[in-house]
Amino acid sequence: DEFSLFPQYDLDNLGLFAQAKWDITDQWQLSGGLRYDNFDYSVDDYELAFRFPREREGGSGRADDVSFNAGVIYQPIPEVGVFANFSQGFSIPNLGSVFSAFTPVDIDDDLSVEPQGVDNFELGVRAEFGQVQASLAGFYSESDLGSSIRFNQETGFSELLRAPQRNYGMEASVDWQPSNVLQLGGYFSWSEGESDPDDDGDYEALGSLNVPPYKIGLYVENETTPRWTNRLQLLVVGDRDRAIDDGVDAFDIDSYATLDL
Repeated sequence: DEFSLFPQYDLDNLGLFAQAKWDITDQWQLSGGLRYDNFDYSVDDYELAFRFPREREGGSGRADDVSFNAGVIYQPIPEVGVFANFSQGFSIPNLGSVFSAFTPVDIDDDLSVEPQGVDNFELGVRAEFGQVQASLAGFYSESDLGSSIRFNQETGFSELLRAPQRNYGMEASVDWQPSNVLQLGGYFSWSEGESDPDDDGDYEALGSLNVPPYKIGLYVENETTPRWTNRLQLLVVGDRDRAIDDGVDAFDIDSYATLDL
């Protein structure tokens, strides 16, 4: 007999969106828009490998919603822009993970197949002074019914967790072109995430399958000839122990570095 890790299923997605931008003055710009999403999915009865019970019952479902976005940019001087954005996201969870869960789910009516709505907030600044470009931005997102992958230490399998969730972080970058053939720069990114599995207001760290450690990148690039470009880049990926301290992860995330030419 043949059995699969994930069942085959049908998914239809329709998205309609409209976006507008208004240059109020040379210093101020507004933008906004809305989007409509519709999802329809179905799966026949199926059998899974490495799951008990192996036989699973199929089903179908649909979800739709309207999401919004709005943003503003202010340029106190032509070289500098300060921006703030609000956006919403609407999606359904990873159906492959839902249908192949360790415990059977009622596909027609189950929390694991409920759609996810997310509110995103972003604030930052961008600057460009001749041959130098730089940016700094921070973000925060929240969802009443987040979707994340969590390792179940009792079963030994990963599972989909649906619970209130929030993510936040920052990114920074700088690039410099001292000549027509030389450029160098770097970036830094850091993010963190939390969920509330018991929905009691007590948040714990998201697992490291969902939240990457911080990253630092540096590069130098040289156009030796018009047909030959060299680039040397360093990437440092940090460690992350918050999830294992909260008992969410069963493994350490150790730091490492790569050097590429």
